Amino acid sequence: MLLGKEIIFPRSCFLCKAEIEEGLFCKECRNGLVARKTVTSKENIDAIYVFYSYEQGVKEAIHQIKFMKNKELPYLLNEEAIIAWESEKPAFEILNKDFYIVSIPTDKERLKERGFDLPKVLFKDFLVKQGGIWLDCLVRTRNTLPMVDIMPEERRSNLEGCFAITGDVKNKNIIIVDDILTTGTTMETAALALKEAGADKIYGIAFCGAIDNIR
Repeated sequence: MLLGKEIIFPRSCFLCKAEIEEGLFCKECRNGLVARKTVTSKENIDAIYVFYSYEQGVKEAIHQIKFMKNKELPYLLNEEAIIAWESEKPAFEILNKDFYIVSIPTDKERLKERGFDLPKVLFKDFLVKQGGIWLDCLVRTRNTLPMVDIMPEERRSNLEGCFAITGDVKNKNIIIVDDILTTGTTMETAALALKEAGADKIYGIAFCGAIDNIR
């Protein structure tokens, strides 16, 4: 989808500046960032699928979104999510059944600063078109420190008890979505809250991940 200014100024790859028609990257740069990795070692999640590696252009784009308040890049990354999905969607059994999409909620203060919820921008519209039902049922009960600012061993205690479920998830098959997967602790903590509320199968999708750190 072309943005208004692109009628005059053609879109260019975020990395190499080659002219492109969709997404944020050209095909060659995109191929260098694609991860398509499935993580299966979590206690309460059957599997987590990661589209891209959290490095280079992906890392810089998300930095600009979160810390420089770039409001255009989220929608270009949404296009990248769609491109990744259409190229090779995750092999989740629940995609052939009724499934629900739950987003890791952005901290209220950060949401107010940015004016949008990045996981929702990245995933909501196109996963609903795939047949999913969006549920705004996961809420934060308290503020937490940004995960990138603390050591891996501190992340579990930082997140302990920080999520609550406000809707009915009993016996539902759920895909949790988030923008970045670091160690997977945030998504695992959310999955535990969903399981305790009666959810059935739980999978996860992250736009990008620090692949070497996930355990």
